[in-house]
Amino acid sequence: MIGQAMFTLLVVVLFNLIQPEGWRTGLVRVEDIFVGAGTAVIVGTIFWPRGAHGQLRASLASLLETGGAYFATAVRRRLGRATEEEAAAASTDALASGLRASDAFTAFLSEPGPRRLPVSTWGELLVAGNQLRVGGDALLALGRSRGPVSAPPKVVARLVNAAGDLEQAVLRAGRSIVEPAPSPPPAENSAGSRSYAAGGILADTLPSRTDLTDVELEHVLMLAWTAEWIAHVRHALGGLAAPLAQVRALAVRPWWQ
Repeated sequence: MIGQAMFTLLVVVLFNLIQPEGWRTGLVRVEDIFVGAGTAVIVGTIFWPRGAHGQLRASLASLLETGGAYFATAVRRRLGRATEEEAAAASTDALASGLRASDAFTAFLSEPGPRRLPVSTWGELLVAGNQLRVGGDALLALGRSRGPVSAPPKVVARLVNAAGDLEQAVLRAGRSIVEPAPSPPPAENSAGSRSYAAGGILADTLPSRTDLTDVELEHVLMLAWTAEWIAHVRHALGGLAAPLAQVRALAVRPWWQ
């Protein structure tokens, strides 16, 4: 404001020295300022009605959806059910969504005005989306160094199905924060805590010891490690019930509130 006032004073004095116009030069300058400010308000209201948090909500939804797809693809690649090209494409999509979400979060932090939701609520969703990408990277990195896991088909099927169920849960969670109709969270806190405290999904996913008799110890450990990654992600998503509910409630509010 001080800079604008000083620049206006400079223009008025300068033009009056060149060609005396009295107060008319200052009036034109003030009119220009009000026209510019009014145009900015109208354009901002039309194209940016919800401020930075609207774009952040859409970016976080995309981050969860692409992150869930990437993690499930990494699990399938680890078990020999997906190609390297499919994993690379999913990784690219997840990375691009992560960058957009980080930019939107930065814009949200720099936006003035009151916060409709605490910063920690948005931060939890951002961290959860990035955890999906980190888990996918970890699975793919070990898979490139060790190769696909060799295991009985029913063992592989159980892990693939568990990853697919997790992907669908994450997909529903992402859609729930951008669609007007609220939908249930991916998992309850208690269920997620119980599954993780009981050793992840190992008891539910891996078969009995007799089914792994002919599997090498290294592959058994890799199967357990993959299952624990799925359990870790499930546990992390189980703690998102409250943040997702808060963001969904914000999404259904009218834009002028």
